[in-house]
Amino acid sequence: MCRIKAGTKKTIIAAHEIPSDSIVFDDATVLLGTSRVNQTIKEIRMVGYRIGHTEYWVATSRFGL
Repeated sequence: MCRIKAGTKKTIIAAHEIPSDSIVFDDATVLLGTSRVNQTIKEIRMVGYRIGHTEYWVATSRFGL
């Protein structure tokens, strides 16, 4: 798991359902980076969540969480 910058280029492969009462606002399977430049080879899970007024983005290879 690692934290990523909000401006990181994301290619969405699949969006995942989010419970309405969650701090999570985005949950998707993605490729990170720019195609043919520095894009990830394997799909990863990207989760965006909000605490207070601050948004955080994390990437992980753990799809079962």
